[in-house]
Amino acid sequence: MTQILLFVMGFCALNTSLSSDSSDSSDSCDIFQKTAPLQMTLIAPLEEIQADRMLPHPQYRDLWMLLHQEGVQDAVRAEVKVRGNFRKHPETCEWPPLKLKLKKGDVASPVIGTHRKLKLVTNCQGEQFIRREYMIYKLYEVLSPESFRVRLVELTLQDAQGEIPESHQLAFLIEDKEAVAARLKLPILEGGRVVPGDLDLKQYARLALFQYMIGNRDWDVYSEKNVAVFGTAEQAVAIPFDFDFSGSVAVSYSDLEGYELRNWRTICWDPALQEAMRLEFLAVIPVWKDMIASDEHLSAADRRTMLAYFRPFFKFASKADQWQEKFPSTCE
Repeated sequence: MTQILLFVMGFCALNTSLSSDSSDSSDSCDIFQKTAPLQMTLIAPLEEIQADRMLPHPQYRDLWMLLHQEGVQDAVRAEVKVRGNFRKHPETCEWPPLKLKLKKGDVASPVIGTHRKLKLVTNCQGEQFIRREYMIYKLYEVLSPESFRVRLVELTLQDAQGEIPESHQLAFLIEDKEAVAARLKLPILEGGRVVPGDLDLKQYARLALFQYMIGNRDWDVYSEKNVAVFGTAEQAVAIPFDFDFSGSVAVSYSDLEGYELRNWRTICWDPALQEAMRLEFLAVIPVWKDMIASDEHLSAADRRTMLAYFRPFFKFASKADQWQEKFPSTCE
């Protein structure tokens, strides 16, 4: 294994050097600029990581990441720790979600680019749920640039001690908050107890309508539950993440499914913004339909299920009177 790592490290150093001469290297090396699944191997102390799931504050552990993308190979020294809440429990998921952090001082990776931290969503109870949740992220990314970018991963887990057999699964990476803040040129706003009234109204309306569409009640701005807040207390934006409890993903551990998950959180908006939001969603719906229908990573059954789940919302958007009735412009 050491010889393999040294070979790949030398290959990566050459690629990094070559890519630094390119004027567009920052884009070409950004891991989220590519759409094909990334091939990633994590060589890590898997027994220790599994044991860390029971700790209230898991520690970082050393690992190697072996990456392969479109003929470019890379080996990256990094650290990994267990993260998450519900999904980190062994009785819920076979593998916990992870946080990856590149070692300080390492040169930019020709695959990862300048990203220093990444969240990894591992397969929990079936790859179909990974595919559905990944698609929700992509739908929101089309709706708004104020979103977390994601990348599918063909993941291999190798135990550094050789005690646990090698395993393969589908996973996906999520952009870190610090990278989002840099991309949007907005500061991270944490612990500020932001209320919906502090948010940009149009952005909040977009967020609330999307959460209604996907059937997700598992979010809250004030407690920053499954949303990250950026900007200032006077003008903030909330960006959603973790969609596994939404009705459109319908993961088995949620014990929730069906249209009853949809819950509209009343917004104090005027008729002009109400109609503007309808037209904004109406414009993007054909793009969403095509994304879902043509996605080769979704099964045919998943494509039909997701499109059927969204169909009532799509119908509301196509008819102004139904939209106004379902999402009234009321202030209380």
